[in-house]
Amino acid sequence: MELRESESALRNKLGQVATVERDYLYPLLKGSDLFKQVAPVPRLFAIVTQKKLAEPTDRLREDAPRLWAYLQKNQAFFSKRKSSVFKGRAEFAIFGVGDYSFANYKVAVAGMYKSPRFRVVRPFTERPVMLDDTCYFLPCPSLDHAVLIARLLNDPICLEFVASLTFCDAKRPITKAVLQRIDLKALLDKLDQDELRSWVRDECIRISGQGRHSTGVGACFQPHASAVSDMDLS
Repeated sequence: MELRESESALRNKLGQVATVERDYLYPLLKGSDLFKQVAPVPRLFAIVTQKKLAEPTDRLREDAPRLWAYLQKNQAFFSKRKSSVFKGRAEFAIFGVGDYSFANYKVAVAGMYKSPRFRVVRPFTERPVMLDDTCYFLPCPSLDHAVLIARLLNDPICLEFVASLTFCDAKRPITKAVLQRIDLKALLDKLDQDELRSWVRDECIRISGQGRHSTGVGACFQPHASAVSDMDLS
């Protein structure tokens, strides 16, 4: 389900060419991408067969015949999956997908590294970016929301708090339980609101001006002066 561009084609780890319908292909970031890159750029693509776990997949036979043929060719690999998540689910079902997965903007962190680095993730090649199962993320309705959330989470107060809850020798130091302890509203209240608004505005302008993998959303983005006060962070 993970594909890499090679020799002008998308190939899986077996080297097979995957000629599938674009509607079911999404850019993919892995935990290592989030940790190593300040502005992560996807190097892989993921096949996404569903928008919700309960969604049937047999419709792909008609809606995406090339994808269906590719999945059928690799059916043996799917049949080996042991996780109880897939019991009673549709053929070729995937894990951890919902409406939140398709948000254009996200704030994400890699779970396998002891030093959390919260990154803004924005669309790539006009598509929402997916994240692998070593990552955690918050979906955001806009760029300014994502920039604000990332600013709060990367504040030294928050990073010190997270460090106090993690075990450096753990296989996955950053967990859902740790992240759920973070109080965004409390972080927001500790920062100067005017300075924060100004910082969010300037950062949105900077990001939008990069144009490196803009979807057109960034080019027409107008930062809101009230970006902070208009958000419900409760």
